[in-house]
Formats: sequence, C-alpha cells, structure tokens
Amino acid sequence: MFPPKSIGRTALPLCALAAFTLSLAAGPARAENFDPLSADPATLGIAVKINGNLRLQKGDAVLVMQLPSERREWAIDETFILDIAKVQQDVKSSNASETTGHYELAMIAPTDRSRFKDALRKAREAREAAATGGKGSISVSVTGGCKTGPLDPAVATLQGFLRADADAPLVPLTGTMKLSDVFRQAGVPFTAIPDCK
Repeated sequence: MFPPKSIGRTALPLCALAAFTLSLAAGPARAENFDPLSADPATLGIAVKINGNLRLQKGDAVLVMQLPSERREWAIDETFILDIAKVQQDVKSSNASETTGHYELAMIAPTDRSRFKDALRKAREAREAAATGGKGSISVSVTGGCKTGPLDPAVATLQGFLRADADAPLVPLTGTMKLSDVFRQAGVPFTAIPDCK
C-alpha cells in the first residue's frame, strides 16, 4: 500500500480495504495468469463490491506504478487518478451465487491511457532485459468514498476484484472486509464517511 496522494478531497482510511499490489518483475499474476504488463488501458479494471450505501467517485481510487532504475528510460513513477463507473448487473462474477451489494469499477481515465501505455512499455522492456532487480509494482488503493444513506456498521462490507478485460470474469483480489473494522483499526470514527453530493 502507499500513502494517499493529494487528490483535492479528504482521504478516508479505505485504502486498506481495496488495496493490492502486482509485481512488475514477475511474470503473469495468479489471477487467471494475468500479466499486468500486457493490460489494455481501455478495459483493465479494479471492481469493488460494496454491500451498503457506500459509493465511490472519481478521486476515490488511485493507481501508482513504480519501477526504480538508474537508467532513465526504464525508471517509472506514475500516479493515475482512476475513473469510477458502476458495474452493470450482467458483469460476470467468479461466484455466481453472490447477488447482494453492487459493484463499482475503477478504470484508467481516457486522458491517461497513453501515459499508462508508455509506462507499461517501459516496464516490459526493463523486464525483458532482466533489469528490474526484482523491484517494481502496480498498486491500487481506494482512498475515499461517500454514502448515499445510512451505513449499518454491522453489514457494510467491501471486496476487491480484478477485471483483466471487458469479457473476463471478476477475480477476487481481497477477501470480504467489514468497513467498521477498517475504520476502527485506523482509529477513525465510522461516522467520518461524508454524504455524497
């Protein structure tokens, strides 16, 4: 996980709920043998399953790609503020029996896709040259959120999923986590979640 970037709004401790990291040095990730460096910026997505009145908006999810290198052509330190779109009900889930809650999808914004592609290209070249030194990562964190109505701390949960492309099923990246537990561990009151505007 990484410290929330300044995104023009109060950051909440939700980063612990939907945060995950993929290695740039390794090959395909375990999630359906998905190689993050082959991702299509137009279809790659991180889906967050939410049980409760929590909603995400643009600025609530951040992707950071980093690869330290002494060679400028391979060094990467890029931050992307992700777009948020509610996932339609016909999106495939790896667990067809799960019908409660809703999904929200965080994706690379169209204006950032060229920059993301360039960062992926640099990372692929470094990996092919065995020049990553075992370093480099793609990290995604949810750093905010708002509520559309009352949030019951006993039932409000989140879970993170990977969507490798538009036709792929959602693959779990995290377990189901109670929102109240994360707030308690962070020492922040559950009532800190603002109303959606």
